[in-house]
Amino acid sequence: MSERRSPASARPEAWRCSACHKTFADARVLFEADGDAVARCCPVCGGRCEPAAAAGAAGQKPQRSFLAELSRSIVYPFQGDGKYILVGGPVAFAAAALVALIVGCLAPLLILLAAVATFSFCATYMFSVLAATANGEDEPPDWPSDWFDIRAMFLMVGTILIALLPAAAFRIAEGDFLVAWTFLALVMDPTSVGVTSDPIFLALVGLGMLYLPMGFTAAALWKTAGGLNPFRVIVSILKVGPAYLLACVFVALIVAVNVLLWRVPLPIPVVNIALRAAVVLHFMMAEMRVCGLLYRFYEHKLGWFASR
Repeated sequence: MSERRSPASARPEAWRCSACHKTFADARVLFEADGDAVARCCPVCGGRCEPAAAAGAAGQKPQRSFLAELSRSIVYPFQGDGKYILVGGPVAFAAAALVALIVGCLAPLLILLAAVATFSFCATYMFSVLAATANGEDEPPDWPSDWFDIRAMFLMVGTILIALLPAAAFRIAEGDFLVAWTFLALVMDPTSVGVTSDPIFLALVGLGMLYLPMGFTAAALWKTAGGLNPFRVIVSILKVGPAYLLACVFVALIVAVNVLLWRVPLPIPVVNIALRAAVVLHFMMAEMRVCGLLYRFYEHKLGWFASR
């Protein structure tokens, strides 16, 4: 079987992949030795393609608007198997944290190793949520098989550091060399920015938070150090325009809801750890959903992989 692009005269206006649901102006056509076309394949995932009009007539779900999808992002973690992940993940984390604390009293290094493994797993899963959304999926993916992907952890940490670098530089210039502690406080509790009332510092932190959604999107989809390029991220934000600010508003609303839930006091420590882990997991899944939607709806403007 040989492979070539379908001639312009033989192709319809658009093809839609039945696997990843992407739409293309032309599809790859596989020919038998005698030249008869037997299948049209997606140039991205290799899945079967069919005319977009026929796919819509066959009962495929109509695509919602960007605003409609954003409004559903806060309930996205409860779709499909997501609700089981929201229950099973925090319970497993609480059990692992309890074991790590007990064993860590004898071997403190195990606490660090457990923290690295946990963060690596979370980064890997969150990037898979983002990628699944960008590819047209509307339910959370399963747990990743390669759960200990150190690359995903470094890409996520690198994105956060780049986003908060201006705020860190400002604090250092002001003589605050404990800026690392400030970063840790911001990650653990976003409301802790109240430790300072400096408007310049708060503005720089705000700009960093505006940077993060597109930064995470680039890191998750490029999967290389090139995705950390701040110039590419900033240019991409400008390309999307006002819609990006709308996405950031929804991320802020998700953060606000989760901060309120985070502050609910619970008397049982293990239950407290599990519920707080569930809150963080829900927030991260919803935020990654918003990031994936940015790429799904504005892929044509971003043009990241047009030359591939």
